[in-house]
Amino acid sequence: MDTNERLVARFGELMTYPQLAELLKRSITGLRYSMSKQDSEFSKELLVARVKLGHRVYFRTDQVAEIVDRGRA
Repeated sequence: MDTNERLVARFGELMTYPQLAELLKRSITGLRYSMSKQDSEFSKELLVARVKLGHRVYFRTDQVAEIVDRGRA
């Protein structure tokens, strides 16, 4: 089972901020802060995976898996 399949089985197709923070072993506040900076390659890649549905923000699990596989997380 590859990373994408494991993450989709655990989190579903879309991940929330708390789920992403748990996966990356970061605090939610720290993750939000690094996402707001947009000056690192890591935050730029995560912004591509971001999806807004109304006021909620999600991240595409398949794209997060690609980032994790490349070792950027």
